[in-house]
Amino acid sequence: MAEPTDEQLKAYMAKLPDVFRATLDAFVEYDRLGRPLRRRGGAMLTLETLDERLAGRFSLYRIGDTEAALERLVEKGFVIESSEPILHYKPTALGERLISVITGGELVPESVPELPDLVWA
Repeated sequence: MAEPTDEQLKAYMAKLPDVFRATLDAFVEYDRLGRPLRRRGGAMLTLETLDERLAGRFSLYRIGDTEAALERLVEKGFVIESSEPILHYKPTALGERLISVITGGELVPESVPELPDLVWA
């Protein structure tokens, strides 16, 4: 399947039911000013953590919503499920892009950047 453009991803996000937006948003922690803190590629969260966050972010939350939403997100390739060492979920590259659209901005880079070369050496 071809990768969607940014515009296609934004249009897709606009059609997403709230439960899926809230589930993907549950991969993100925010600072006190509402800025995303999570590093791209850094989320490996358990069902329990995601369930707790979804319960606080989705006003129509019911028990079982997190598991059902994650199952559908895995089917569509936005999230992967892994059982090693314990059951956890992680966004795919496409999921990361969709999370960026949902949060309204770029996430923190995956790693600390390199130092510039020493110009006096």
